[in-house]
Amino acid sequence: MSRLAQTQLKKQKRKEFNKQFLKKYAFFLAIAGFVIAMMLGVALTVSKAVENHENTVDLIRNHQYVDVDFR
Repeated sequence: MSRLAQTQLKKQKRKEFNKQFLKKYAFFLAIAGFVIAMMLGVALTVSKAVENHENTVDLIRNHQYVDVDFR
């Protein structure tokens, strides 16, 4: 095998490796982004629920809370 053939083979292997690596890296970034987005969504939902509960408790303490009856 000549030096030129070895160099070309090495370039081809590196190119194939880079292609596979980039696919795996993009997949990892997509999963990581999805997990971070879900964590932010849960955190915002919980913080809004806590804020709503605090407002309700403040209204109860000030005797301004009106209980909603859905009958």
